[in-house]
Amino acid sequence: MKLVGQRWEKLDSGSREKYTAGFQKDMVSYNTIIEKYYQSLSPEDRQAQQQMKLDKELKKEKRDKKKRLKELGKPKKPASPFIRYLQSKVPSGSGIEAHKNAAREFAETWKSLSDAEKGPWTLTYQKDLEQYSKSLIKWEELMIKQVPSECFELWIWVIFVKIRLKLRIN
Repeated sequence: MKLVGQRWEKLDSGSREKYTAGFQKDMVSYNTIIEKYYQSLSPEDRQAQQQMKLDKELKKEKRDKKKRLKELGKPKKPASPFIRYLQSKVPSGSGIEAHKNAAREFAETWKSLSDAEKGPWTLTYQKDLEQYSKSLIKWEELMIKQVPSECFELWIWVIFVKIRLKLRIN
């Protein structure tokens, strides 16, 4: 892109005007095509399209905030007992498809296990969850001391997303 910008800067004004006029002509035809397309949509289709756009924006916001929280060093929540069980049964070098298939198979096995049989995974999860809670409290205190305004915005956003997700589910 930088090279293109440099070449554009070197062009004489006549060549620039030629390209700009062509671009404006193309934009007019593009806008008429888009307008016809939108007029051909039913109200339900327009609403579905707007919803898809909102969903996409929400996912991007969520991804960006998650990335930002990770950059700030937020502790990661421990894996659930089932995920730990699954990891103990499926080799770590397996591909995604192997994990998907194994998850389906072992989900039924997990459901049939008694609480005593689930005990080792549940116990390690509880210990890690306690450690996570302590780490999270320390991290939150650190964030409040270091960058209070930024953390406040992140927390408000997290609460906002949770409310929106609950509203969608219900």
